[in-house]
Amino acid sequence: MINGNKIRYLREDADMTQTEFAQKIGSSHVFVGYVERGIKPPSVALLKRIADVLGVTMDDLMTDTVM
Repeated sequence: MINGNKIRYLREDADMTQTEFAQKIGSSHVFVGYVERGIKPPSVALLKRIADVLGVTMDDLMTDTVM
């Protein structure tokens, strides 16, 4: 399961707004909010882009620990 809280933490740690992050991953800020709140999971392709932008692995995004 994707850890939306971790995605939010890493995004904020990188000093990006949801809008800036969404532009970098090719999504909408609304969908980023859904992912961060655990409402909707990202596709595998989007998860890969999220990981790349945040500088982590896809596995990192699926653990409960915050880095």
